[in-house]
Amino acid sequence: DYGNIVIPSVILGFIVLLYLVFFFPKTKIIGQWILFKPPGSRRLIREVELARFGTVLGSLLNAGLPIDESIDALYGSTGFYRYRHMYKSLREAIVSGESFENFFESMRGVRGVVPSPIQQIVIAAERSGELPEAFVQIGETYERKTEITTKNLSVILEPILLIFVWLGVISVALSVILPVYNLVGGITNQPGVGTSDVRVDTVNVIGEGGLDTAADDVVPDVEIVPVEGTPPEGAPPSEEATTVPGDDTLAEIEATQAVIVESASGILNLREEASSGAIILQVLENGQQLQVIGENANGWLQVQIDDLVGWVSSLYVREGL
Repeated sequence: DYGNIVIPSVILGFIVLLYLVFFFPKTKIIGQWILFKPPGSRRLIREVELARFGTVLGSLLNAGLPIDESIDALYGSTGFYRYRHMYKSLREAIVSGESFENFFESMRGVRGVVPSPIQQIVIAAERSGELPEAFVQIGETYERKTEITTKNLSVILEPILLIFVWLGVISVALSVILPVYNLVGGITNQPGVGTSDVRVDTVNVIGEGGLDTAADDVVPDVEIVPVEGTPPEGAPPSEEATTVPGDDTLAEIEATQAVIVESASGILNLREEASSGAIILQVLENGQQLQVIGENANGWLQVQIDDLVGWVSSLYVREGL
């Protein structure tokens, strides 16, 4: 009923949520924390950052830029808070006179952003005085690793993609099956209808006088007693009867009490119009009393039950209380 409001609202809310989690400066740390959890994305991010770490520092140091300014440039080139925090702490340690070795030993959690092999390479290069060349080599190595990881990204993310596909299939299946169950449940919960009484296929049966009626309205081997006020076959209509032109000629008769005859199914459908394909207004039971207020030439009776007016076949109604 409110799909034109709910669906755009959900899409807009999803876009706003993505922006707040991954792009808004004050809250994107949450998105970065999420990206560091899956093994595939964590590996790719670390390789990209180490490639930047080696390339920027190696190039700037080879160009003769001081180490503190090179680290400042590296700090401004990344957007991940973990690496920004490490570069900021590294600059403070270098300016204070500490070495890379002391920094790696003192900083908590540094192994999560810089693996131990890379730390050992940097420490050895610092001792030998070949730090720029070591950084350049680290950058080139992780650039190649980044290319390989990117090519294999579909394989790394395959389990996550399978989960999303599974959720989509389940959602579509439930959206199709649940309405069917609700429809079947509504049919079985009608008054007087049991599980065994529900019929899917409707067979048209031609009764006496060419009456076409549904199979669930047919009561075999039942003696039909004319309703009081119904003119005999072949007799001219009474003077009091008024007719409406058309195939389903309606004759208004004096209201007569009648009762539903016994049937094998135990029910009779009260329909909106004088047709076996018309909408069912109510399901009547054997022995239920009703009031006949009209009839047509096709063998249908217009009846009234309380304030409800509808049509039933005359084959299933007999006179009397």
